[in-house]
Amino acid sequence: MKFYSLLLLAWLFVLPAHAAITAPPLQAVNLEGKAIDLSDYQGKVVYLDFWASWCPPCAKSFPQLNQLYQELKAQGFVILAINVDKKEADLHQFLQKIPVDFDIGWDASGVTPERYQVQTMPSGYLIDQQGNLRQRFNGFKNGHIEKIKQQALELL
Repeated sequence: MKFYSLLLLAWLFVLPAHAAITAPPLQAVNLEGKAIDLSDYQGKVVYLDFWASWCPPCAKSFPQLNQLYQELKAQGFVILAINVDKKEADLHQFLQKIPVDFDIGWDASGVTPERYQVQTMPSGYLIDQQGNLRQRFNGFKNGHIEKIKQQALELL
């Protein structure tokens, strides 16, 4: 198993709830094709969201995530949503139907979701100002936005 996978597994299952590990690096590009680096978000609380165009819960989550981003961005909260579709056209078609104001990335290789041990769509990770993983959210159900907001506010 790769190094980042082992670290994440330790964080998820072995380490105490208050423990934090450094978020694994991303291997994704933004919509302009430029590499995304988590260090660019240093000093901010990041909600890292993995999503796909074919995922109904992802379509449900985007408007709510966008509203949360609008509410908290002035306090230093950002959302980075990494798409995992194989075809970039699918990503753009989704965003035409459901536009958002937060940052979008694309990882068709699947390297980043593997590093984060993504098992469901969507999967979200709350990352603190120092780049440490603080919370994981699997799927998107009623009440998730409130939980994300509460956890983000505690970190801000």
